[in-house]
Amino acid sequence: MKKFDLYLAGAMLFIALVWFLITNIFATKGDYVAVYENNTMIAEYPLNEDNILTVESTEGPVMVFEVKNRSVNVLEASCKDKLCVHQKSISKGEETICCLPNKIILFIENSKDSSTENYDAVTR
Repeated sequence: MKKFDLYLAGAMLFIALVWFLITNIFATKGDYVAVYENNTMIAEYPLNEDNILTVESTEGPVMVFEVKNRSVNVLEASCKDKLCVHQKSISKGEETICCLPNKIILFIENSKDSSTENYDAVTR
């Protein structure tokens, strides 16, 4: 019985390793960071220009984030828990940083192709 458990654990580890490698090798680098507030896109910035940007509300700055080396990192936030500040940098397509108390989402997007942007897949 213990031999079977060892084989099962090894197989599960192998599958997890293959999944990790495939998702990281085939993940595409993003081109833009879109800033959403209350499910509405309020701004979009290219990742190829290093910059420090601020998301503001009527009360003042809500979030300060940095675009550097084609990745995005939150530097400051007005929320209490600061989970968005402690999250790792994002750079690949469809990665996100969310600040739920402030209702702000930073979303990495790939370059826009107007012929297919409204479709999940294209067949011929």
